[in-house]
Parts: sequence; C-alpha cells; structure tokens
Amino acid sequence: MKVALAGCWLGLLFVVAAVSCGSPNGTTTQTTASETGAGAGATKAGATAQAAAGTGVGNSAGAKASGASATGGTAGTALAVSGASATSSAGVAGAVVSTAGASVAGASVSTAGVAASTGGTLATAGMPPTAAAGSGAGEPPAADPSPGCTSGTIKPGHTNETIQIGSTRREYVQTVPSSYDGKKPFAVLLDFHGGTYDGPRWDSRASNKFHDMAETENFIYITPTGLNQWWTTTEGADGADGMFMRALLDKLKTTGCVDNRRVYSTGCSMGGDMSFYMACYFSDVIAASLPLCGSASFDLEKECKPKRPVSLQFVIGSQDTLNCWAPPRTSVGNPCATEVQAVFKTLNGCTGEPKKTHDGVCETLDQCAEGTEITICMVDAQHTTIYTNTDIDIYKDGWEFLKRYYIH
Repeated sequence: MKVALAGCWLGLLFVVAAVSCGSPNGTTTQTTASETGAGAGATKAGATAQAAAGTGVGNSAGAKASGASATGGTAGTALAVSGASATSSAGVAGAVVSTAGASVAGASVSTAGVAASTGGTLATAGMPPTAAAGSGAGEPPAADPSPGCTSGTIKPGHTNETIQIGSTRREYVQTVPSSYDGKKPFAVLLDFHGGTYDGPRWDSRASNKFHDMAETENFIYITPTGLNQWWTTTEGADGADGMFMRALLDKLKTTGCVDNRRVYSTGCSMGGDMSFYMACYFSDVIAASLPLCGSASFDLEKECKPKRPVSLQFVIGSQDTLNCWAPPRTSVGNPCATEVQAVFKTLNGCTGEPKKTHDGVCETLDQCAEGTEITICMVDAQHTTIYTNTDIDIYKDGWEFLKRYYIH
C-alpha cells in the first residue's frame, strides 16, 4: 500500500476519540487503536484516518489455548450449513426457521414465486433455497471442491503464512482445525483486522472467539495483514489489497481442500470496510459478508458492482461516534447503515420493506434475489466494544448468519 500519514497520532487511555487528518480528496478510512491507546497508522495518500482508542477490540493480551501464541493467529474451517428450505415435488417451498441467533415461529411459503408469509424466512419457488440455521428443512447443495481436494498439502494446525506479490511480501495467519483431512471441502472465514493491527494480533486478541470456533465449527480461519497494518479499499479491484486477496485465495484453494461455495468475510472498523470491499469486488468468491463497526470508505453507489447478490449483515454500536444508523453522516463521512441497506436493496433486487429482527435491534430485507438477505443492526456498544455487546452474540449469531449462505 502506498501510504503516508505524518503528524497524526492518537495516544489515549480508556477514552474513545476520533482524529481527523487533512485529505486532498476527502476519502476516509477507519482504525481501531489497542487498549494501550496507540492509535496512529499509515494510510493511503489523500485519505483521512479516523482513529479510535478503547478497550474492546484492542485487547491483544492472552494467547488462545488451542495452539495460538500471543503473536500468532489461527484459521479453521466451516463446513455445515445447518438447514435449508425444503421444496416439494409440486414446487412449494417448505418451512424455514430463521435467523442468526433466534428461532422464528412460523413459516414462509412460496409457490411459483408468490410468497405467503406467516412470520418466517422467505423461500422463493424457482430459486435455490436459503439455508436456515437449525431448520432441518432440507439440505444445501453439494460442496464445490477446490483443486486442493485432490492435490493439497496443508495440514491441521496454526501457521504464519507469506505470499509474494511482485516485490511485496504479504502475510496472513492460517488455522486449520483438527478435523481437516484434506478430502472433505471446508468453508473459509476471512477476518480483517482494524487499523494499526496485524493478522497475528487480531487473531490472538483475548476477545476473539472466531479462533476457537474454527475448531468447533470446522472452518478454515484466516486473518490477513494489511500493508503497514492498514487496508486500502479505494484503489478498486486491482489495488494492492485486491491483488493480495486474489493471490491468497488462489493459494488456499490450491493447497487446501476448500468448498468454493462457502467463503465468507468479516472484520471490524477498517476491517469492516474491507468486508464491504470483498462483497463488492469479490462477489464471485464471497458467499456472505459480516462487516462490523466500519462502513465502506469507497463509493458504494458508484463503485460496488457485484457479479451476483451477496448476503450482508452490518452491525454498528449505538454509541459509536465513527458510524451512523441514518444520515447525517459522522465526521468520517462513510455511509450510514440505512444508506448501506438502500444500496444493497437495489444491488440484490430486494422487494418489500425491512422487518424488525433480533428482538428489534436489526432490520432485515429477506425478499431478495437468489435467497439473499440484507440486515443492518444497531447494538448497545461503542466502536471498540462491538464484540462484547449483550444484544447480539457477534460470534455465535454472526457465524450462524454467514453459514446459511452459499454460492450456487
């Protein structure tokens, strides 16, 4: 990444603050500082860095008992999509119990594309069903195995990986669960760090549960490192991070047995921005995305042109001064949650109005093309405490959301 940020430092203890550095073009990027308060970083020339210091996201103390060191990360493998809508021989979609973290009473029935809903998740006849966690109403399609399922070399364990892209060496942490045998395709979760972090520290922070869930939920867990601990999403698909993601995924699918239908992305703050980037520029690879506490710093309306609909769940905190539920936007300038939903409503061909979900903290559009959904949530949290909020279990509910979706 061609970055330079001089004269912008944030040194705070137990205080959340936003610092704005001058920008020729007005673009913005977000970063979360560690709990020690070191919140500086480098960003692409012409961008505005927004730094936040706090205690939630920034906790890198403590190594994981499952083999990660304090400087290491892990990657696991997600396989199952638990439940899908069932379709009878007459073409009537069966009941679906939805959604991440909550069972919904009732069912949504659709015949020949006309839905009659009684409080459940929509399954449209003639479209592949949306697999619903815990429904047990049918099975998702068979896995699409990557080349590594016949010639792969990776083994279970936690490793620090590198990949050379031109003259630049890029790094990432990879954790493969003990259940991996190189023959059964596993899902993949890409988890992007906040600004001033790196892959090892993001993976090994004490609050990270995705690391351990990789073992229990059987998915490969990847925490990449941005150049100079920063992500740049304003360079488009052919930028430095776009080339990094393509190379990383190509390598992983060649050396590992991956289910091409189930590759997911998540991340917080600047990592949330990167999750939007993956949904927009890597829609042929990413089945669903879970951006947290960080909106897109690139122009969604003009630049986001996915090749297929991608399910999205965007979660922000009600006390987050860097993000917003509805306009006006914050000083960061990135789109608010309702603006994000409006853009993806069009991109995913959604109809109808948002429904309240997750005990009212979320709004969901579930009548979208190819069984996708667009959900936005606002929980009781600050920018840096999103992972420990009590409204939604980000890890459990987040993974339940992601694993319902697949590329068909």
